[in-house]
Amino acid sequence: MTYAHVQPGGNPGISVDGLTAPPHGITRQATYYGFERPEIYKAISELAAADDGFDFGIDVGWTATTNNNPPKRYRWARTWYPRRGRTTDESGLVFVKGGQGASILSYDWPEDGTASATEVSSLGAGTGEAKLSAVVQDTDRLASGWPLLEAVTSYDAVVDQAQLTGLANSELTAREQAQVQPTFEVSADTDPAFGSHSVGDEALFIIDPEPIPPADRSGVLRIVGIENTAAAGPERVRLTCVGV
Repeated sequence: MTYAHVQPGGNPGISVDGLTAPPHGITRQATYYGFERPEIYKAISELAAADDGFDFGIDVGWTATTNNNPPKRYRWARTWYPRRGRTTDESGLVFVKGGQGASILSYDWPEDGTASATEVSSLGAGTGEAKLSAVVQDTDRLASGWPLLEAVTSYDAVVDQAQLTGLANSELTAREQAQVQPTFEVSADTDPAFGSHSVGDEALFIIDPEPIPPADRSGVLRIVGIENTAAAGPERVRLTCVGV
């Protein structure tokens, strides 16, 4: 990010001053060649996605008004290790649709199994036969009768075999189940009220039996997006979630 900032017109005003937390004992080694024109965001994502990775994001807001000075917009780069937000045991968040005290007004809970994989091949730096590679399999699912479902990922900037294997393992874990990204529209005033949850928190979502599927569904999901949809009528919040 510091490299990007010093390029002409490359500084979007994101402060990296907060990225000075004590080390957590996880090291990464990566080489980036200028002639390959690596994408900054992709490079950070690859470092974060490997085994024992971290969460990262940009906090955007306004500073407080002090000494008659007007507030200023801030953009702070932040990281969290081992993860952002709270687990369900820590948060105690439960959203329910149906029954007394229901907080979910409407929802969309799709599943996509086309990206599932039982074998992942990850390709790293290099060319031809010298190209770095790592292949990992879900041996338990294959032994239980699952077919060989292959996926290939590319990490051109990775030169370390251990890091590439970690990325492959992380990708395999992410593809173990169908991809889930449900959305829920919840009441801002019903428990859990707006402000009691934040991006990164896990919560239990419960759908009481309904005449159309999914009927009587529940699951722990992670909140990755919060959007206030205040308009005419009661205030509402849209939660975007992913599987845990």
